[in-house]
Amino acid sequence: MRFEIAHIPSDLINDPIQVRKSFWLAGAFPTETIDVRTICPNGAAAVEEETSWVDALIYAVTLSIYTPRTSWYYCRRDPYVVPQPAPVVVAPPQSGSPTP
Repeated sequence: MRFEIAHIPSDLINDPIQVRKSFWLAGAFPTETIDVRTICPNGAAAVEEETSWVDALIYAVTLSIYTPRTSWYYCRRDPYVVPQPAPVVVAPPQSGSPTP
C-alpha cells in the first residue's frame, strides 16, 4: 500500500526512511505506535507499507503469531534551508614575513 499525502515535486522529498514494525496474532495487536512527526518533522509526502518476502516467511514460520511489516516514510525537505557556502579561513601571517 502507498498513501500519497501531498503532491509535491520529487526534488523536495528526501530519500525514504525505512521502519520495521511488529504485530502479534496476524496484525491484531501492534507492539508500538509510530508518530510520523518524529520521523518527518517537515511533514510526510507519502507512506508506503508492504509485507516483504522476509516478513511473509517469518509470518509463516511463526504460524501468524508474530507478524512483521516494513514501512517507508517519504519526508518533505525544508524548503527554507539554503545550503551555506563553506567558511573562508585565512591563515595568520608567518613570523618574520612582512604584513600586507
